[in-house]
Amino acid sequence: MGKYNDRMLRADQVPREMRVPHVTSGYRPLYQPWIFYARSLFRLHNETFNVWTHLVGLVLLAVQIKYYYHTYAVDGAHVRWTLLGHGACCSVTLFNSAVAHLLHSRSCYANFLVFMFDYIGVVSWGFGTAILSLYGVSEPEMYARLDPTFLTLQLVWTYGTYIIICMSKLWFGHDLEISSRKKMIVVSICIQGFSNMIPWFPRYVNCFASETCSLTSLNHVAAVIASFTLMTLTFVFHQPEKTWPGRFDIFGQSHQIFHVFVILTQSLQLHALHVDHVSGANAHCKPDPTWIAMCIIALNVSCILTLVYFRPHVHRKVHGAHNNNKTE
Repeated sequence: MGKYNDRMLRADQVPREMRVPHVTSGYRPLYQPWIFYARSLFRLHNETFNVWTHLVGLVLLAVQIKYYYHTYAVDGAHVRWTLLGHGACCSVTLFNSAVAHLLHSRSCYANFLVFMFDYIGVVSWGFGTAILSLYGVSEPEMYARLDPTFLTLQLVWTYGTYIIICMSKLWFGHDLEISSRKKMIVVSICIQGFSNMIPWFPRYVNCFASETCSLTSLNHVAAVIASFTLMTLTFVFHQPEKTWPGRFDIFGQSHQIFHVFVILTQSLQLHALHVDHVSGANAHCKPDPTWIAMCIIALNVSCILTLVYFRPHVHRKVHGAHNNNKTE
């Protein structure tokens, strides 16, 4: 790597669109060969821990899936297909994010494209959560009503969410200081999250109305909600680096904490599936593995084709922003 310009840069030395709010240093130089950014996996910069949290998370996820799958396979439980469908979507999320954080520093154009690639992982996790909600932790009566159409509707809405997130980037740019862009992303993802509550939320209503049911019996679901909430707050508020700019450039910044909560939430989701398997609460769930696989493939292929379609729009957006910066 000695022949490359491997000197880390300050925030004022990189384009505004590539700055992380309140992170003042540790930026990799632009316009280096792709191999430079791949090798930066083993160097210390402000994205090192963002990449490694997800790579380590992938390993932990694989171990957890292997353990639970063996348990379900021994019992002949149908929820093993729920596990694999949800796990596949979680894996896409972690892999795409790791790639994006590793490679985005090459240029503004690369930054745009790889984070739109990352968004495929974001919506994939949302779809995986829909699989888990219906075929893993749903209320029996609601499951019977939703089973024929829920996954199809979620597939359509998830793809729509991907388009919305990409358009927010094309409209507002990748400047992370623009609040309208972040609001558009957070609101669209939260709407998807609330729709995923439909299959299982009646469990809380029924338990609250029952004299024999304790709400603590749903603590495994509540833990997922709590972790997801903390994850969202971490993403939105940029703490602690907003309060102490420059002190968390390399380690401890909010996005790294956000990544930890992503992994924790995914782990808690798999745990919730297992708790309901042990108690028999998801015995009514009969996922179709072929249909789940087809939906996951359709979602990812559609998003990738959309990303290809958006490429010339990205080029025009980046070119226009470059010209505007030159005239200011």
